[in-house]
Amino acid sequence: MCRNWFVAAAVIVLYGLLSALGPGARAQQTPDTLVAGMVNGMDNHLSRVDTDGTRSGFVYDLSTEIAAEIGAKVTFRDYSDVKELIAGLQNGEIDLIAGIVAFPALQPGGVLSTPVARSGFAYATRVENFDQISNGPTPDMRVAVPQVHYERVSQALRDQVQLIPVANGPLALTSVLFGSADAAIMPETVAFSYAKTAGVAHRLQLAPSSMPATTRHVVLSQARADLLPQVNAAIERLRADGRLGHMLRRNFVEIPPPPPEVLTVGVRHFPPFQIVGEDGSFSGFGVDTFRDIAELAGLNIVFREISVDEWLEGPHAGSYDIHTQIGIEERRREVMDFTLAIERVALSIFVRKGDEEGISGLEDLAGMKVASTNASIAAKTLHKYKAIEPLLVESAPELFDRLLSGDVDAVFFSRDGSLEVIKQRGLGTQIVEITPPSVIAERAPALRFGLDSVREALNAVIPGYLISDRYQTLWNKYFAEPPFWTATRIRIAIATAVGLALLSAALGLAYIQSLRARERLSVAEETARRTSEAAIEIADQLRLSEQRLRRAQLIAKIGDWEVDEAGRSVWSEQMRNLSGLPTPEWPEGYDSYLAHVHPDDREHVNRVRQVALERKTTGEVSHRYIRPDGEERIFNSIVEFQWGAEDQLLRTTGTVQDITSQAEIEAKLRQSQKMEAIGNLTGGVAHDFNNLLAVILGNLELIGDSTSPDDIRRYSEAAIEATTRGAGLTKNLLSFARQSRLEPVLLNLNELADANEAWWISVLPEDIEVNVALAQDLWPILADVDLTHNAVLNLVLNARDAMPNGGKLTIETQNILFDADQQDLDGQIIPKGQYVLLAISDTGCGISKEDKARIFEPFFSTKPVGRGSGMGLSMVQGFMDQSGGMVKVYSELGAGTSIKLYFPAIKSPGDATDPGPDAVPIETQGGARILLVEDDANVLSVLTEILSQAGYQLQSARSGDVAFALMQRDNAFDLLVTDIKMPGQLQGTQLARQVRKTNPDMPVIFMSGYASEATVHGNGLRPEDIRLMKPVPRTALLNAVAEALARRKRGTT
Repeated sequence: MCRNWFVAAAVIVLYGLLSALGPGARAQQTPDTLVAGMVNGMDNHLSRVDTDGTRSGFVYDLSTEIAAEIGAKVTFRDYSDVKELIAGLQNGEIDLIAGIVAFPALQPGGVLSTPVARSGFAYATRVENFDQISNGPTPDMRVAVPQVHYERVSQALRDQVQLIPVANGPLALTSVLFGSADAAIMPETVAFSYAKTAGVAHRLQLAPSSMPATTRHVVLSQARADLLPQVNAAIERLRADGRLGHMLRRNFVEIPPPPPEVLTVGVRHFPPFQIVGEDGSFSGFGVDTFRDIAELAGLNIVFREISVDEWLEGPHAGSYDIHTQIGIEERRREVMDFTLAIERVALSIFVRKGDEEGISGLEDLAGMKVASTNASIAAKTLHKYKAIEPLLVESAPELFDRLLSGDVDAVFFSRDGSLEVIKQRGLGTQIVEITPPSVIAERAPALRFGLDSVREALNAVIPGYLISDRYQTLWNKYFAEPPFWTATRIRIAIATAVGLALLSAALGLAYIQSLRARERLSVAEETARRTSEAAIEIADQLRLSEQRLRRAQLIAKIGDWEVDEAGRSVWSEQMRNLSGLPTPEWPEGYDSYLAHVHPDDREHVNRVRQVALERKTTGEVSHRYIRPDGEERIFNSIVEFQWGAEDQLLRTTGTVQDITSQAEIEAKLRQSQKMEAIGNLTGGVAHDFNNLLAVILGNLELIGDSTSPDDIRRYSEAAIEATTRGAGLTKNLLSFARQSRLEPVLLNLNELADANEAWWISVLPEDIEVNVALAQDLWPILADVDLTHNAVLNLVLNARDAMPNGGKLTIETQNILFDADQQDLDGQIIPKGQYVLLAISDTGCGISKEDKARIFEPFFSTKPVGRGSGMGLSMVQGFMDQSGGMVKVYSELGAGTSIKLYFPAIKSPGDATDPGPDAVPIETQGGARILLVEDDANVLSVLTEILSQAGYQLQSARSGDVAFALMQRDNAFDLLVTDIKMPGQLQGTQLARQVRKTNPDMPVIFMSGYASEATVHGNGLRPEDIRLMKPVPRTALLNAVAEALARRKRGTT
C-alpha cells in the first residue's frame, strides 16, 4: 500500500516538474510537428506561395530541411508582411521562422540560431555609373530606398546622399534604370534577386556601402527554445554536406562574385561533347565550339577537368565558372544561367520490329520497361512519366542488347547516337524508330550566377557562329557519318573497272583492232575518267550542301514542305519535328496543320494563303501553333506557288520557322523600351501636374475666400482650364503607353504645335534653343491626334539625344504642292499631290550613311543602353504609312539632321469625316428622363447637378446591378448614361445589353476613365453609341445627351 502511494506521489511530482518547465520541455523530447511562418509574396526567391498552394523560396527550403534534420514534421502559416510574421512568433502562433534577418523586433520573444547567411547593404547602379558610385556617397547622389529599409538607411546615411523613398525594391531599381535615381540601396541579396528575376542583372552592378552587414538566422519561439542545440547542429550538417550552399545559390541569398579576368571552364569526359585526353588535352564538340565563341566574344578562358559530382552540382563560385555545353532544363535554371542554344538533340523511341503498333509517343509506353542511359536528358525525361518503368544502363550499345534480349520493351535515347549503334551493328532489320522524335532537347553553355555580362557577350556572337563554316566543320567532325564511297575509293574502283575492260577488249579484239582504234579507246577512257571525277565532285558538293541545309534548318528551327500537282505531300524531318505531326497526304496535310493553329489565328492564316493564291504572290504570316502535346509555339509560315502554262498550278512549297524565343525577346524589348520612354518623361510630367494642381488648389481656395461674382467666375475658369490641361496630359500619357482608342480626325498641325509646344519643350535641357516656325493658312490633314503628338515627341527626344552639348531645335510646318512626282536626295519617289510638311531639325551629331540605311529597322539604335524614347523611327514610319504619308530623313555628320513628315493634305473640309457631336453645341431637351449610373459618389454628384440644372429628370444608381433592378421596375427612361468600369456583376456594356433586350431603341452614352481598346471594342457597343473620356466637360456632356436624344427622336438610334 505504501509502495503504491509512493509511486503515485512520484508521478504527481514528475508531472508538476514537466508543467513547470512548460511545453518546450515536452517538445524537446518529441519535436513532433513544427509550425513555420512565411510571408506570402515577400520575394520571389525568399518566400513565395503560388496560387495553387505550391511553396518555394529560401524560407520554405530551410524550414523543411531543418525540420527533417531534427526528426519533426512541418506545417506552414502565411502572413501578409514581416511585422505580422514577427508578431505571430511572439504570441505563440508559430514555432520558428527560417532564414529571417536579425531584426531588433525579434527580441525578446525570439531565440536566434547561428547565422545561416550574411549580406550587406549595397548600392545598385547602372553598369556605366559603377566607377562613380563605388567611390563613395556624395551629397548630390540621388539614392532610391525601399520604404521598409528607409528608417535604417536614413539613420546611417543622413546628409551623405539625397534619399528618395519608394514603395518597394523593384520600384527602386526601376528608378535607377530610368535615370531618376543614381543608385538604389537595399540588402544586396534582395537587389540581386530582383534584378535577376526581372532579367536586368546585366545592366546593373552592385557597389558596397558603409552600412553594417546583416545576418540571417533560424528564429525559434520561447516555447521551442530547447530545440536550439538541435537546430544549430542541423545547420552545421547542412553547411558541411553542401545543401545549405545549394539553397543559398538557388534562391539568390548568396551573392556570386563578379566575372574574373580569366574564366574557368569545367570539362567532364563525355564523348563526343567533352573529351579529356590521356595527355590532359581538352577537345570534343562542346569544348571546341565554346573555345570558338569565347574567342569571338573576347573572353579569357582556361579549361579544367571536373568530376561527376561537380558536374551534377553545376558551376558556382569556388568551383568553376562555365560548363561548355549541357542540356537546358527548367530545374537547372534554378542554379545556373544558360546562353542561347548551341545544339539541338532529338530523342526518339526505338522498339523491336513488329512492336511499333500503337506507339507514337512516350505516353503510349505506360506500363512498359524502357531503357535509357544514366544521367542523360532522356533518362530525366522518363522520370516525368510515372507509369513508365525506367531501366538505366551505362552505354548506348547496352541499350539495344537489352532491347533485343527482351529485358526491356523500348529504348528512349538520342536519335543520332542510336542510329549510329544500329548501323554499326547491322540491326536495321530488327529495330524500328518511332517517328517523329518524341522530344527535341536543347544544349547550351551553362554559367554560374553573377556572369550576366559574360552571358550577353556570348549571346551576341552565337547566332552568327551557328551559320558559319567553322561550326559546320566541327559538327561534321564529331557527328557526321564518314561516307564509305570516298572520292579516292571511287577513283580506284573506276580505274580497276576500266583496266579490266581494256584488258578484255585487247584480248577479244587483238586481231581486228588497229592502233587508231586503241587511241580512240584511250580518249574514251580519259573522257569517262573525267566525267566520273566531275560526278563524284558534284555528288560530294551536293551531299555537303544537303548536310548544311539540314543542320541550318535544325538550328534555325525551320521546316519545309511541298505538294506537287498530283497532290503528293512531302514534309522535311524538321517540319515533322516542329509540328509534331506525321507526313500526311494533301489536302489532309494542310487541314491537319491548320487544325493545330490557334483558333484566334486560324482564319487569318487561311486568308493569307488564299490571297497569295489568288494574286500569285508569296504569303507570309506569323501565328500561334498548338502542338499535339498541348505546347503553344509561335511560327512564321511562308507559302509560295509555282505556276505553269495557262495558269496551271504545278507545285506549292512552304517553310515554317519556330520564332517563339525571338517573339518573347522582342516583346520584352518593346516593353522595356516603352518603359524607358515613359521614364524619360516622368520628370517633366510630374512638374507639369504639380503646376496644374497648384493652379487648381489655389483658385479653389480663392473662391472660398471671395464674395465677388466676377472674381468667383474668374477663379473658376482658371481652375477649369487647368483641369482640362490635366486631362490632356493624362490622355497623352495613355496614348504614349498605347492604351487609348486611336482614330483619325480633321487636324491642323499648327494648332497641335501650339497646344503641345510646352509639353515637347519640357523634355529638353536648357542648353537647347527651340525655334518654332509655323506657316500661315496651313491646310488640314486627317490623322490621329495622339499618334501625331507621340511621333513629334519621339523626334524631339531623338534630337535631344543628338545634342548632348546643346544646340538648336527647329519645328516647322509648310504647305507643299508637287505637280509631278519628285525624286528626293536618296532617289526615292515622292508622288505628286498636296502635302502638309512637319519638319523637326537639329544641329546635332548627324547620322552616318551606314546608320541612315538602317534607322527604320525595328530595334536598331545608335544610342547607348538605357537611352532613347523606346518608340523608334520604325514606329514613326509605321504611323506615317497608316496615315498615307511619308517620312524623309536628311542628315550630315557633324552638321545635324532634319526629319520631314509629309501628310496628305485635305483639299476641303468636306473631304474629312464628321468631327463628332462635340463640335457644335446642340440645344438641350429638358424634361427627358435619364438613368445615370456612376460608382464614384463625388463624380455622380457633379454629373447629377449638371444634368438637373439643364432641366433633365434624373434617376441615379451606384452600380450596374442596382441600375438594372431600377430599370426592371420602371422602364420609362429616354436615355442611359453609364460608366463602363463599375463594381458588381454588370459592367456598363453588359448593363446596356441587358436593357436593350426589353428596350432595343434605348440610346446609351458610355463614360470611362479607362481608355484601353478592350474597353470600347468588341463588347456589343453600337456604332451610334456615344463614348466620353473622363473628365467630361459640362458642354461635352450636355452636347452628347442632346445628340443622343435627338437621334432617338429622329429614329436613328
